[in-house]
Amino acid sequence: MKSKNFAQQHLSSLGGIKVIAMLLLFWWHSSIPNPNVDLGARTCELLFVTSGFLVGYNYFYKGMPKTWKASFMYAIKKIIRFWPLHFCVLLIMFLRTIIINGCIQLSNILIALDNALLLQAWSLNQDVYFSYNGASWFLSALIFCYFMTPLLLTFCQKIKQSIVLFVMIAAIRYLIEYVNIKCPGMVWNFVIHTSPLIRCLEFFMGMLLVPLFMYTKEKLQSSSFFINSLVEIIITILTIALCIMKNATWLRASFVFLFCITVFVFAFNRGILSRIFSARIFELFGKIQFEFFIFHQAIIICLFNWFSRITSDWRIVNSLLFITIIACAIGYKKFMSQKLSKIISNGIRKLFGYFEIAPEKL
Repeated sequence: MKSKNFAQQHLSSLGGIKVIAMLLLFWWHSSIPNPNVDLGARTCELLFVTSGFLVGYNYFYKGMPKTWKASFMYAIKKIIRFWPLHFCVLLIMFLRTIIINGCIQLSNILIALDNALLLQAWSLNQDVYFSYNGASWFLSALIFCYFMTPLLLTFCQKIKQSIVLFVMIAAIRYLIEYVNIKCPGMVWNFVIHTSPLIRCLEFFMGMLLVPLFMYTKEKLQSSSFFINSLVEIIITILTIALCIMKNATWLRASFVFLFCITVFVFAFNRGILSRIFSARIFELFGKIQFEFFIFHQAIIICLFNWFSRITSDWRIVNSLLFITIIACAIGYKKFMSQKLSKIISNGIRKLFGYFEIAPEKL
């Protein structure tokens, strides 16, 4: 059995890719002129595939019991990590809504409750799944992926099995979207973008890449830095080009498959772009990327008009927004994160005394 250090040595390049995804989300939600690409959709697809790969990689040798308790425990550990900040931002956005409306409506309370319980992504109503802090639907879908992780890991140990399953899941993912577009509401009714079921398939696809990656990595130990750099550059150019050229014609499922290839290539962490993505600046940003994600859309919504009154220059406005998000992310991470997670952890211990739960990083 390999050591824990072995299982973690290739995470830096993929961590850098997740940081880039955070920056692209800020770009998409801000007033910075957007390219002719649905950056919001593409980054979410990339993040779910990457998250699935990283989870599968970290647990490839360790495994996890395939029980409801294991599923519950793994999801709870993740909730302890991100729910306090999610709730704080939700509360701020809820109070903002009350101030704007001038009253409290029952519908607002019910929607806020859905958000607090991380159930909003299961709704078919855009007023629910994009409500308050719109970015938090991602957490609602991700927590379902985490809940399913112990079960999914059992299919990610053998190469042949994982390859066959990857092809099957990719085909199912494509077929569901195709039928949903051709016959909307006739077979099933859900939102492709926010559906936890769809996102779990993407998460699973990333996870299923791990056995093949582990096998391939051993075979390519002697590959040169030049060859790896060339492959990384080619796949990066190809990914960007296809995202631009096929933005309006490809189904989302096709981009998911494209990102699976991208993640697989960069996981080797042996080329020039991997070195760039592993740089100190990416590592530092990676430590606050979750906080940045939770804060970014809420701060843009709350402060955009205020900053716009100071100046009409969109470059200055978005620079101020970005700096504010970074400041809030660092402040929360440094002064509040551990304290609030500990409070939540202690509360859960009292509620479920027989469980031993410790905060865990995403």
